[in-house]
Amino acid sequence: MACQPTSKPDITTGGSSSANLDARWRANSFPKTVGLSINFTLTERELIRDSAEAWDTASQINHFTLNPNSTVTDVGNPSNLKALLDNKFEIYRNAIWQKDLPRTALAVAQIWGVRKDDYLEIVEADILFNNNFRFFPADASGYDIRFVAVHELGHFLGLPHSSFSTNSVMIPAIDPSDRYFPPTATDIDNLTDLYSTSSLTGRSIASLAEEYMGPAATKDEVLNSGKGFRLMIELYPSGECVHRLDGVETHRHTFTDLKGR
Repeated sequence: MACQPTSKPDITTGGSSSANLDARWRANSFPKTVGLSINFTLTERELIRDSAEAWDTASQINHFTLNPNSTVTDVGNPSNLKALLDNKFEIYRNAIWQKDLPRTALAVAQIWGVRKDDYLEIVEADILFNNNFRFFPADASGYDIRFVAVHELGHFLGLPHSSFSTNSVMIPAIDPSDRYFPPTATDIDNLTDLYSTSSLTGRSIASLAEEYMGPAATKDEVLNSGKGFRLMIELYPSGECVHRLDGVETHRHTFTDLKGR
């Protein structure tokens, strides 16, 4: 559901909003080694790894490498999330929630990249769990950590939300009563479409040559080329999910949309 912008961009891009373009990683750039926060328990890190492996198993492509026995230290409380543009791919569970994130967000996928002519090239992505919320199975009434993880990892790969009526882990909102299930045939079809030759239709030879033969976009391009973007996908316990591109709200899904699901 498209929304009117509610805030000003936080970076200068020199381009249009690009809100309807596909976002995806560079061709042949997988697997991505993803670090796991020390603030997750070992059991939680193992469950998040299982969620990543579920994507790999269902798609038969090795997208992720996660080691639950190896942890990363959270970045504390930076004044700006640009501090996380650090050439690393992490899943954080910060004890102190970042200052420029909504305090009521359950989890956030933050994706950085560079605008191309007809798609958004992802350069870096992180997932942030809000430590102020409780998660199942550690808490029986909490949000299922595997379900949140498999959903957020879908965003990491570049997938948008599916419709509420679709059997998919990418539904726009998660309820505490929802329990984990692996990516479905619909999810894998959408992922395949995002990265397959179907995404090449109608594109110029120059665009294709840049994506498949040219150098990959870099952090420096994100910050200095005038074509950088920052996509934030915020998941709320109220059942809302908000998309922001360069600080501008582009989509908002609400719990009331769940009716009929």
